[in-house]
Amino acid sequence: MHHDQLSSPIDRFAAGIIRRKARQLVEQARLGHHDREDFEQELTRRLLERLPAYDPARGDWKAFITTVVERATASMHRDRRAAKRGPGTLISLSEVIDSCEGGVILLADALTPRDRAARRGLDTWPEQELVQLRADVTEVVAELPPKLRQLAQQLKSKSLAAVARELGIPRTTLREWVREIRIRFEQRGLRNYL
Repeated sequence: MHHDQLSSPIDRFAAGIIRRKARQLVEQARLGHHDREDFEQELTRRLLERLPAYDPARGDWKAFITTVVERATASMHRDRRAAKRGPGTLISLSEVIDSCEGGVILLADALTPRDRAARRGLDTWPEQELVQLRADVTEVVAELPPKLRQLAQQLKSKSLAAVARELGIPRTTLREWVREIRIRFEQRGLRNYL
């Protein structure tokens, strides 16, 4: 570690990554820009906690900073998503509830076949709706410009990171392309299927 990094561990490099990742968190959570400062402070705190673990013999300073901030960002994003689900939202299917007929039944008995299938992650769409959805998606993808069509096809079976590596295109560029694809799906009334 350089002498200036010992006296001021949050150097320009670290501050830049923290700002960028805080901005990402704000955009992902669709929050106001006033929340960015809170995220920056939290990322800074987490980085400062991890600094004693830095060993220059094991790795580069910038790689260490990048890894710590990216992991903290991922944890914060995951924690925010988990908080949205909220405490107390889980309820046992063995819970007794009032029935429409005036008696009591188990919650499990009140579920529709579609609800039961959804709990198991099974697709319960009527075949006709699935056929129409496939046709609509195929049509929208066919109308995309070649670069967006290629990306849409590859994202069927690969992650964005894998496609970026394979094509040699930055993920930030591909995210913009995905945004363009989403806009086109939304324009065709297919927002719920993205």
